[in-house]
Amino acid sequence: MMYRWKPEVKRPRIRRRHILWLLILLGLLAPFIASFMPFRHAESEEPDLAELMAKAAMYANQSLHGITRVLDLLSPGIDDPQGLAASAYKVSKLLEAESHKIIESGFSGLIRRALLSYSNMSMASAYALPSLDKLHIILLNLSRALSLVEECKIDEAISLYKSLQGEVSDVKQNLTTALEHSVIVDLDSLLSLDHKDIALNLTKKLREAVLVLREAERFFTIIEQYRDSINKLCGGGNISKSEAESLAKDLMGINPRQAGPLAYNEASAARSILARLGGYPGSGVHGQYSGGQGGQSTGMGNSQQSGQGYMPGEGAGYRAPPSDD
Repeated sequence: MMYRWKPEVKRPRIRRRHILWLLILLGLLAPFIASFMPFRHAESEEPDLAELMAKAAMYANQSLHGITRVLDLLSPGIDDPQGLAASAYKVSKLLEAESHKIIESGFSGLIRRALLSYSNMSMASAYALPSLDKLHIILLNLSRALSLVEECKIDEAISLYKSLQGEVSDVKQNLTTALEHSVIVDLDSLLSLDHKDIALNLTKKLREAVLVLREAERFFTIIEQYRDSINKLCGGGNISKSEAESLAKDLMGINPRQAGPLAYNEASAARSILARLGGYPGSGVHGQYSGGQGGQSTGMGNSQQSGQGYMPGEGAGYRAPPSDD
């Protein structure tokens, strides 16, 4: 038997750089291959940014609808505000997270600003929506407290205000936070004129609501500070000239225009006290003091006019959601 020589077959060497290029190629093709896979986990899907931005605008519109009604002393008319607020918060965080994936440059920068703007619109709603029912009740009670001041029931008015003070502070803080998010929305980055109008008017209404609460706090701080003196005046008694001048100065320094729906009540309450100072020289009030409601403060005359003429309505671009009425 003859031995047949076979040439030695050399196996090709797999070099390290070949393995490296193979891994890079697989990495590049992985997303393409995955797109043809029949089953994909829901959590791996990218969020629909257009849908999220539309939801953010919807929540902002509902907030605008509710706060406009409240500032007209009506119920906000919003079902499940807590649930809506939770959804608005979630949408805001999703948009914020997506914005962080985009580079702040060129066209990408425009997209990033849009995502952040809608995120802030939605976050403003998350803080505003749960506060609207409380704000409605607060404004009705503040209106009653101001009427009590006008009726010279000072202790009763202060007692009612003090019972509201904690909620006034909480609601004012939530609305202030909502306003902080609303004011930084880049209107030019929003996708439509309707969205721009909604964002603009939501900011205006939030600012108005915060000013109403601040003005109420300011007014009742004055009433509480001069409680004894005002009670004396209401009872037909006298107070010192310096106290009268100080009281008149503080009351004529208020700004009923910032009291929104309470403007007329605040102006009337202040005038009722100032009228009792009519006989004090230098108090800024003219007329004869008789212990009753005599002359009017020259400084508050315009405030009454402002109060009568300043009632909030629906801002331009406001859209009432069909499901809310």
